[in-house]
Amino acid sequence: MLRLVIREVIVDSKRVGGQVWVQINWQTGSHEQFCYTRSVRSYAVFANAQALEQRVRDLNAAGLMDAQIAKVLTAEGYQTPRLIHPITSKMVWHLREKWKIPTVKLNRNERNPAQWEDGSYSVEGAAARLGVDQSTIFTWLKTGRLTGAQLANKMRWTV
Repeated sequence: MLRLVIREVIVDSKRVGGQVWVQINWQTGSHEQFCYTRSVRSYAVFANAQALEQRVRDLNAAGLMDAQIAKVLTAEGYQTPRLIHPITSKMVWHLREKWKIPTVKLNRNERNPAQWEDGSYSVEGAAARLGVDQSTIFTWLKTGRLTGAQLANKMRWTV
């Protein structure tokens, strides 16, 4: 039955990276072309990688944290290369590392102050206050001897 209206269908998965190109040639002589995003293994061959990178750069420049960027990207319909997983803050962090996008600095400085406005200390400030090395502070945070919080991976600590 389809042969009465369709002469041939051409499918090419190599014409456009990360997409499948389809052309339907109808018996009438006309034709239609479509491109569909396909599941791939990495961002290197992902069809929307450039648009995704630019959007991550824009949101990062606006001062958004990784979790906030992930929510915005998901709401805007961006997908992972596999097209089945939602974008998470961990994925955003990995993408920023891959594309060499710097972490947002909440205090707009390169160095953290010894003490934050809320009275908590930075790792540097806690080390100076306690008279130990910064690596000791990290060990104590890991073992629970000190309590601290980190907003996101590679972000400042409050001790």
